[in-house]
Amino acid sequence: KQLTESLVNEKAHFKCIIEGLEKGKNDLTSKLCDSNSTMIDLTSKLEIVTAKHDSLVEDNQKHRRDIESFANEKAKLVKDFTMKETNYQRNISELDDTLKEKTHE
Repeated sequence: KQLTESLVNEKAHFKCIIEGLEKGKNDLTSKLCDSNSTMIDLTSKLEIVTAKHDSLVEDNQKHRRDIESFANEKAKLVKDFTMKETNYQRNISELDDTLKEKTHE
């Protein structure tokens, strides 16, 4: 009788252990599902951020090309202006010389 009682107690004890393990397994499964869901969400957000980053890098490169193009255009305009200004100054000098010659005659 004592052996039967001991076996019944052990059986109840093991049943409690098994129930605890089942609960632990279910809790871990639930946490794993939550983690997977979080990982999927973060992966999606990372893809969005990566796409935005790539777009910004592309925009930045375009702006740099535009700035370089504008700088080249400005340099060309400055060169043209300087050449025209030099010609203008030479023409004024020649006109001044001609005027002085005409005045002295």
